[in-house]
Amino acid sequence: MSKESGLSTTKPTSILGKSLTLNGKDFFVALGKAGVDFAFGKWDSLAGDGVDALKTLGLKAGAGAIAMCLCKRIALYLIISMVEIDNLAVSLSGKAIVS
Repeated sequence: MSKESGLSTTKPTSILGKSLTLNGKDFFVALGKAGVDFAFGKWDSLAGDGVDALKTLGLKAGAGAIAMCLCKRIALYLIISMVEIDNLAVSLSGKAIVS
């Protein structure tokens, strides 16, 4: 059994580095749906409509870029968790923390 997933991570490109391609009709349809959902308070659909509006601008990330962002987020979460556990251990031991 192979242990590789077949998905390679790629460095995400900045929004400023991407070229925007506007499809006017689809963009305004997505904004209209977002406006209707906002007016009726359908907050769960509003996020999806925002994503649709960004897709019409050509601002979508590939699977490799999303995988890289998830890896970075997991690493950051683990570091924060270790620091919080260390701070809790120090506070429970009664030792003063020196700055």
